[in-house]
Amino acid sequence: MHAAFTTLKPEGVEDSVSMLNADMLDRVPQRGAYRSRWRIGDPYHPEPVHALELGRSSGGGGGHFPPFAGYREAWTHHSLSLAIGHAVLAALRDAGLLQPELRLHAGERAGGYVRLFLEQASEADSALFTQSLAEALGPLRRPRYVIPRLADVEQSTRLSRWLPRVIGQYFARRVRQVVMVHAVPAALSRSKREAGLFEHRWNQYVSPGQAVYAHRGVGREIMEVARQQGLVPMAVPHHKEVFV
Repeated sequence: MHAAFTTLKPEGVEDSVSMLNADMLDRVPQRGAYRSRWRIGDPYHPEPVHALELGRSSGGGGGHFPPFAGYREAWTHHSLSLAIGHAVLAALRDAGLLQPELRLHAGERAGGYVRLFLEQASEADSALFTQSLAEALGPLRRPRYVIPRLADVEQSTRLSRWLPRVIGQYFARRVRQVVMVHAVPAALSRSKREAGLFEHRWNQYVSPGQAVYAHRGVGREIMEVARQQGLVPMAVPHHKEVFV
């Protein structure tokens, strides 16, 4: 009943009791909301749906801001995961690999976990999307193409440090920099044209950046430097089967 048990080993339970108890106690006054989520009496699909579950360590927002004009809210784990999910979904549609009417669902779970899946998707479409999203968010496993993720990182100034936080935040400056390098999903890496489709949607939803071939040349150097500097995803997203 708690997403942390996906990765929590028996020997780690004792150290996590306080966190687990706090999350469980937070749920108590929300019984009505959780009961409505069960949708008791509503029709449901008896076939499981492929889903991807991501912990905060899966490349969450980290307090960085979307690298687009006019954004005042920093990325959160939920908003960043959703943006990357939309980029993957749209690129797979553009390539003709998914049905155009499919919609992405992203739900937050206790412990800071996010679960993403396609609503009313076929087994094949659901599996393809989940695998592609896992590749985009997970560790680099010799990808054919990679793409950088930029973010506007807030840096304090002398004035912002001197003023109270509620006012000083308006005097901090933002510096755009590479914060992570991601794999282009294998399904969209079979040709330069397909990688370009992913690049276009990545630029639309997530970040400016160019998809580059990673097996030689500049792309290989980018990937090696990113690994050395810790700018690659480390956590492995978890595949789930859920009923909706």
